[in-house]
Amino acid sequence: MPLGQKVKTGNYLITNDLEAVWRRGNTAFNLLSFTTWGNAPQNRLTATATTSTTNDSLIVSQDMEGMKLHTQESTSYSWVLSRVVTLALNASFQADYDCMDARFVRMDEYESMRYGGYGLKTEVTPTLSLSAGSMGGSISMVGEIDNLHYKDRLDGVRYDYDKPQVGVRASFSFRFRRPLIVTMGASHMRSLGNMTNYITQSVYTTYRNRSALGTGLLNTHDKTSANMGLTYRNVLNGVNANVLANYQHTRGNVTRGSMVTASQTVSLHEKRSNDADLWMVAARVSRNIYDWHTVLSLTGDVSINNVEMLRQGTFYKMSNNIYSLEGSVKASVFRRYAALDASARYTLSTQHVSMQDVTTRNNDYSLNAGITVFPLPGWGVYVRANSTFVEVPTTTSSHYSNCLYLDAGTQYAFGKFELEVSARNLTNRKRYQLRQFSTCDTFDYIYYLRPLEATATLRYSF
Repeated sequence: MPLGQKVKTGNYLITNDLEAVWRRGNTAFNLLSFTTWGNAPQNRLTATATTSTTNDSLIVSQDMEGMKLHTQESTSYSWVLSRVVTLALNASFQADYDCMDARFVRMDEYESMRYGGYGLKTEVTPTLSLSAGSMGGSISMVGEIDNLHYKDRLDGVRYDYDKPQVGVRASFSFRFRRPLIVTMGASHMRSLGNMTNYITQSVYTTYRNRSALGTGLLNTHDKTSANMGLTYRNVLNGVNANVLANYQHTRGNVTRGSMVTASQTVSLHEKRSNDADLWMVAARVSRNIYDWHTVLSLTGDVSINNVEMLRQGTFYKMSNNIYSLEGSVKASVFRRYAALDASARYTLSTQHVSMQDVTTRNNDYSLNAGITVFPLPGWGVYVRANSTFVEVPTTTSSHYSNCLYLDAGTQYAFGKFELEVSARNLTNRKRYQLRQFSTCDTFDYIYYLRPLEATATLRYSF
């Protein structure tokens, strides 16, 4: 049926970041302060019928706004007790104030919600570090007190949470030889949600899509992780290599899900525990050929993510695996009057849903190239290009969607000043969409890009 929809979103954000360090003898003192103030952001949504005969129960008008004030201060103090032992104490304080108001009109029905309150987090972390010869290690005990006090201002219901908790972090490093270093680490921490966990009334994102922000229950996540790394560096031969492996297990008390009907899609949360496992392995090796002023590198990444979700009231498991391989070359040529940078990347993404027992695969290719020319000392002119080929599978066959992006600019340095004029996205690509079919599902991926723009920047170095 003919319908009209209008969505308006306004956002503002003001931040301040301060860092100061004092050192004296064998002690050091550090102070960090970070403050932000902004809105929810504001969101207005109106869906109207263009004819008087239209009768749709989903016709809606929503006006929502909110405000968030966040401040976090942290400080640290360390003592070098000996050549072997160092003791440090870190303390931080975080305060959050949130409020959210919304009004909904559906047909002849009117609803509203008003939530607000504050959260405080106080954390003290003593750390003991040991260093002896080729070995080093540290252990930290994280003591935390959380105070959350939120209120449903219309119903008068309060949500209070005051509880201490303790976490632990540990790390260890060992140097077999001068070019080879092994590091290991482990941690167990708990993270908490915020005010939106208590909001049970759905918020409309579009005419036929709404999202339940919470269940009226505070979200908790227990995270246990372990990591191991190998680093090899030989400056004389120009060889650098490192491998990093990480595993993380997360257990939460709320499960995300969705309910799809012929008229609308609802994103929801349910009070049900769930587990998620994430494995990540990254490896990189590079060779600097000094005589050619050239650096060759090869990078590989593997990410395996298993999560539990709800769909149509059914609890199921979903796995997302990503494998990528990238090779790159950087070189200075013609007596360093020009610099070249080129890379090629291949990515394989797979997704498996247990309830359908179907695996989907995507193959993506990306090519990057750039050249910078230095006609005169202090003056550089550059052009960069990126071409991406993304596989778009359908029910019968597959094809590749190609996107080309071009950037160009020039830089000129004189004295303590540097002037740069750049033009981005010369092809003026603003949007592209990929649609993928998997049995009874349709997945849409929509990417919005910054349109063609030109920027002039003047920098001054003190």
